[in-house]
Amino acid sequence: MAFRHIGLLTLRPDAAPGSAGAILSGLAALRDLVPGVESVQAAQDAGLKDGNADIHFEVAFADEAAWRAYQVHPAHVALVQERIAPAIAAKAFVQVRG
Repeated sequence: MAFRHIGLLTLRPDAAPGSAGAILSGLAALRDLVPGVESVQAAQDAGLKDGNADIHFEVAFADEAAWRAYQVHPAHVALVQERIAPAIAAKAFVQVRG
């Protein structure tokens, strides 16, 4: 059964220049770095409305077990610690079966 991890990230106003791009490129790289990741879609908000999140992403997995392995994979952990955590003010995630 397919399994998806969907997230919204809001950057801090004082986030380093280039933070969004660094996060987006890091997310894209996960497909080739983490076994079980089937696809990654990520994009920056178009900036049409104040208050929107800055980044949307969706990572697809074959199943829940692959998502659980991704959560602790060193490449994912490094992305969160080095690029995402220092730059974000807010985050929201959902995991969806099917």
